[in-house]
Parts: sequence; structure tokens; C-alpha cells
Amino acid sequence: MAKFSLSLSLSLLALMLGTAPCPASAAEHNIRFAHDGAPDAVYSQTFRKFGELASAHSGGKVAVKMYESAVLGGDREVTESAQRGDLQMGGCGTSNLGIFWPSAMAFDLPFIIDPAKKEALYRELNEGELGRYMNEQLAKVNLMALVYADCPNRHYMTNKRPIPDLPSLKGVKMRTTASPVDNMLAETLKMIPAPMGFAEIYTALQQGTIDGELLSLADYYTSRRGDVLHYTLPTSHSFTCMVGVISKSYWDSLPSDVQAALRKAASEACAFGQELVDRMDADGLKYSEQNRMTIHPFPAETRAAFLEAVKPVYDSFVPQIDPTFYSLLTATQK
Repeated sequence: MAKFSLSLSLSLLALMLGTAPCPASAAEHNIRFAHDGAPDAVYSQTFRKFGELASAHSGGKVAVKMYESAVLGGDREVTESAQRGDLQMGGCGTSNLGIFWPSAMAFDLPFIIDPAKKEALYRELNEGELGRYMNEQLAKVNLMALVYADCPNRHYMTNKRPIPDLPSLKGVKMRTTASPVDNMLAETLKMIPAPMGFAEIYTALQQGTIDGELLSLADYYTSRRGDVLHYTLPTSHSFTCMVGVISKSYWDSLPSDVQAALRKAASEACAFGQELVDRMDADGLKYSEQNRMTIHPFPAETRAAFLEAVKPVYDSFVPQIDPTFYSLLTATQK
């Protein structure tokens, strides 16, 4: 009942935001954009940059109003609101995009994206066949991926237990997302998956409900996890990206010049985000040193052990993924 009440409350709030009188604005197109990121999160800064550029490139025709820190709900709630038209845009992580389009689970496959080859990935998402094909599929559920906000690849982190290698993960209660890939991976590596929203993690770590989470050094820094996470195995195996999805029906209602301005703003914001990720990861490393975090080495033999161990995850999920999408995605990493 509590969960239902929260969902209902969020829907009503979104509806009120959509129908309540807005302050006078010179903009012809007012976009309400909600996501769960704290103001200093890497992707929050990328989304705000998109809003600034959207106004600039449209000559002031577009104004983007941000609702951050999950005030309108998490990924699923705000994306559903965009589907319904209560919001124009919502932020949805690739780990949760599979709720709306199952083939998006391909992004969650371990080691699927090499951090050194992200530039090619985002070029194809913004300008190439990969992005076009993906949006053809998302259009079937009244969504369109517009803004790609890069996030650093994630590692395993724990609070009390050193994790120097693959065997040490056995029995760790690891926070997972709603992604079935994420949960099977945890089970395959003999961990205990604990699905929960991002906003719940800090308290769960404090209370011992979970032992760890997948997190980048940048997010370790911006979410101030120094007092609750103390060990890292830097696998970089987990790719994630926050996608600013827009209601397809709303997008189709926009004039072509406004659409062009939004596409340009989105592409430039994506490039801004990639540069920001590198800087924030460096800040995260400094923060980890200040908090005396133990960062275990991840030599080639340990990586090889992980690659072998995760094969059952690929065997289970690749047959469920749209083969055209999977082929286009993996081609960016060659």
C-alpha cells in the first residue's frame, strides 16, 4: 500500500506540475525534465548543460526546467510520466531502460563497453545507425532517447570486507538495479543480489542491509560515500549511461527548427559530459585517498578469471536481445 501511495502521489504531483500556471516565460516550448540525480552528480551537470544549450541554440524558444534529486520519483516513475505526457522528459539509466525496451539490457552485459572506446559509442548513438535503430524501437512505447549523459564505468565496492579477487565476492550482499542482467551477474559471481533504488543505498550501507554496491570513483565522490565504502576492486566492467528520454508524441509536435536545436544541444551536452567524467573520476581518486580507501589491484589474470566467470550471463541474455541492435552496439567496440 505504501508503494502504491508513493507512486500515486508522484503521478499526482507530476500532473499538478503539468497543469499549474507557470511563471511568465518568453519561451514558446517549456520542457519539464525530471531525474533522480543530486545537483553535483555527473549526469545532473550534463543534463543542466543540455538545458542551457537548448535555450541558446533555439534562440530562447525552448526553456528546460529541471526537477532533480528524485523529487518526482526514480528512473521508472519519471520515464512513465514522460510516456503518459505528464512530463516532457525523464532521466532513465540504461540499467532501467530495459523495463521499457527489453533489448536495452545489452548495455548491462559485463565488460560490454570498453571505457577507452566510449567516444565511438556515443558518436553512433548521437549520429549513427545505432541511435536511429534504438529510437525506432523506443518509439513503439512513446519514447525517444535524446540526451546521453555519460557516467564512469563502475567497480565493485564494499564497506567492511576486502574484495581482492573473484573468490572474495562470494556471499557479499551486493546492491543491484532492476536489471535482470545485473541480478544474474551477482548470482553468477556467487554474491547475494539486493535490488534497490539509488536513493536507498546510503542508509542500507549504514545499517548493514547490504555490504556493497557497483559504483564509480566519481559517484563515490559526488555521493560522499567515504564513510560507508572502504574497499574497491576496479573492474570497470559495468557500463551505465543516463538517458534523457523525451515523450515521442511531444517530440513529434515540435517544429523542425526546434527539433534541430534540441539535437544539437544534446550532442554538445554529451561531449561535455564525457570530458566531465574524466575530471570527476580523477577527483574521486583523490577523495578515495583522503578517505584511505583500499583499491585492490586488478591484474590481467584477475580480469581473465572474471571474463570466464561471466560467460553464463552472455549465454543466457544475448539470445533475448534484438540481434540487429546487439550487432550495432558491439560494432562500436571493435
